[in-house]
Amino acid sequence: SGKNTFSENTANGKSNDILNNSKMTVKDGTTELLSGYQQEYYENYATPALTVAETGQLAVDGEGMTLNAGSVTVEEGGALGHGTDIAGLQAALAEAEANGVSTTGGAYVGKKSLDLANAALTVGNATAAGTGEANFGDGSAMLLDQTALQGEAAFTGVQNADVDGAAVHVQNAVAGQELKIFEGVTDPSGVTADPTVTGTENASLRTH
Repeated sequence: SGKNTFSENTANGKSNDILNNSKMTVKDGTTELLSGYQQEYYENYATPALTVAETGQLAVDGEGMTLNAGSVTVEEGGALGHGTDIAGLQAALAEAEANGVSTTGGAYVGKKSLDLANAALTVGNATAAGTGEANFGDGSAMLLDQTALQGEAAFTGVQNADVDGAAVHVQNAVAGQELKIFEGVTDPSGVTADPTVTGTENASLRTH
C-alpha cells in the first residue's frame, strides 16, 4: 500500500530488491523495484505468487523480473511495468489512454523482455495461466515499447498464450523492424491471437 521505492539491494547473490518465495501482493498505491525482482520455489514453501491488485501499480527496473517459478497476476485495474520505473509506467498508461486504449481491464507495460519458461502470467479477467503461458483477458492491455525492447521479443519461453480480446498497443515503434510478441512457441495452435492492435504504423507485428 501507499508509495514504495526499493533500490540498490542484493538478494540471492544478485541485484534484486525482493526475493519472493511465497506470496506477495501490491494491494494498492505504487511500488517500484529499481534493482529487480526474483521469484523462486523452495522446498516446504508454497509456490510463489505475485499479485498486482486492482488499484495497485508495480514497476520493476534494473535487472528486471527473474521468474524461476510460480505465477504473476495483474488484476483488472492493476498495472505491471517491466523494465521501467513508476514514472515510465504511468507515462505509458497515459499515452495509451490518450490514443484510445483503455487500461482499466489490467495492463502490462513491456520495456524489457520477460522470460516465462518457468512461470505464468495472467492479466485481467483471463483464465489463470500455467507455467510457460501468458493469458490476457478481455479489455486488458499489452503496451509494448519497441525501441526499449531493442529487437527482443516481449515474452520468451512461452508455449501457450491467449491475447484474444486484449489490446496490443505499440509505443515508440521502430520503422522497418519487426516486433515479436511471443518467442518459444513450438506449436502455433497454442497461441490464440485476435487482439485489437494500435500504434503500429511504423512497425511489423507478429505474435510468434
